[in-house]
Amino acid sequence: MHWRDDQPEASHRREYLHRELDALRNGDVVITTNYDTLAERVLLETRRWSVSDGYGFSVPLTNIPPDPLKPRRTPPAWVTGPSKVRVLKLHGSFGWRQIEGSSRSERDEIVLGSELLSGMLPKRNGRISLLYDLREQSAPFPMTIPALAYPSFLKQMSGSTFLEVWEAARIALASAQEIRILGASLPPADAGVRTLFASTRFRLARGEVSVRVDDKNLEAFERWEAHLGPQVRWEKRYAGE
Repeated sequence: MHWRDDQPEASHRREYLHRELDALRNGDVVITTNYDTLAERVLLETRRWSVSDGYGFSVPLTNIPPDPLKPRRTPPAWVTGPSKVRVLKLHGSFGWRQIEGSSRSERDEIVLGSELLSGMLPKRNGRISLLYDLREQSAPFPMTIPALAYPSFLKQMSGSTFLEVWEAARIALASAQEIRILGASLPPADAGVRTLFASTRFRLARGEVSVRVDDKNLEAFERWEAHLGPQVRWEKRYAGE
């Protein structure tokens, strides 16, 4: 799907998401449990998201010149500038790889694979901008493992970078004045997401935040209502409608 989404004819399939995300203001946050790259791709197309910090953690980026003997170059600012909207992917993403520290003092880090970056970056003057995560090339053996938390009651998300993403999501929810929930059905297996939203129930009851669930599925809304309380509003629509 990642490579399919990169094809020029695929842009029309993202129009519904453009209509949703165009309403975001600078500083807003998208929190998702999806593994696909649609959200960041749409925001990248409107120059509001950058791979350097848009996932909630810093990524050291480099261009690799055609001649491998030449030193690596710093990518242009139009590719690596600060993000106006972040995309926090709680369960990981396609193209994320985890490097495990060899000792307790070392951090487990998430690197961005070249298959992610080369399949998503926009073209400049008709040419593809090559971009790589510096850490991907120097990873110890085994190189990396996929950083995905598959649907299960036992979601294994080890490493400090994953914790940074979840902490950034917690902070975003704790300070939000408005929360819009799109297409998230809150299945029983999402115990982590339920815990993440636990304090929102009490903020909602105190009138500190408004929460709206946009979904035509009554059962999905009822799960959110049971979890967050009767103040949750329901909009019978799907994303983009």
